[in-house]
Amino acid sequence: NNAENGSNNNNEEEDPATFERIRNRLDEMNIDYKLTTHKAVRTSQEAADIRGVSLKSGAKAMLLKNCDKKKKSPMSVYHLAVLSANKRFNSKEFKKNLKIKNIRFASHDEVIKYTGCITGAVP
Repeated sequence: NNAENGSNNNNEEEDPATFERIRNRLDEMNIDYKLTTHKAVRTSQEAADIRGVSLKSGAKAMLLKNCDKKKKSPMSVYHLAVLSANKRFNSKEFKKNLKIKNIRFASHDEVIKYTGCITGAVP
């Protein structure tokens, strides 16, 4: 969990509610998990190294913004792409699958606003 010991350049703090909702849900469902706290990291490889696991055992999440002029609905503006940590994001394939012409990664401020997490710590 990057939120507990990490910091960012904008002096904004992560909303612990996202982390707590996930943790509570895992507990409610009696799912075993290991919580690892560490300083903020920039890459999936750094996170895997800290956890002592292979890169492919993790996942990375990226918030993307649909920048098409003709959006079908307000709900289709942001998309969360989650993929294996050892894979590269393929924007061409992503756009094709969602029938989107123009996307970009969400800004730091957008990530905080819509996920409650700092960039690099989106679950």
